[in-house]
Amino acid sequence: MGFDEAAEIHETLPYYIRDLIPAITSWYESLFQSFGFQSSIWIIYVLPFFPLGVAWVLYILKNILKQYGKRLIPLVLGTCLFFVGAFGFEFIGTLDEVFFSQRYETVLLFEEMFEMVGGTVLVFFGFSELKMWVNQVKVLR
Repeated sequence: MGFDEAAEIHETLPYYIRDLIPAITSWYESLFQSFGFQSSIWIIYVLPFFPLGVAWVLYILKNILKQYGKRLIPLVLGTCLFFVGAFGFEFIGTLDEVFFSQRYETVLLFEEMFEMVGGTVLVFFGFSELKMWVNQVKVLR
């Protein structure tokens, strides 16, 4: 997360895509702007992957729900918190009426807080699963 923020990878992604396919990106951006979209342009480039990601997550959850059961709650909660922060508050924070106002820092605080809490919950899930795996390996010895 920190590397992406420092390197601004997601902010520069649209520029690379524009260089690769300028005619399509011009049409694509103007389509969203015609509906009044005025937030960060990178969000509309990630948007097509969102339904694919949701479908993939639902497929994975369906297949591993029996195996993990309630242990999946931190994974789902952490992922939701992270993406609400990353996309929801990023969208709100880059609207012109928020970005150029005193409210921007508050929105930015919530964005980073959701991302950090979500990331922490995901790390907790990872460590708890690792601990269970290590305990299972010890039992097999």
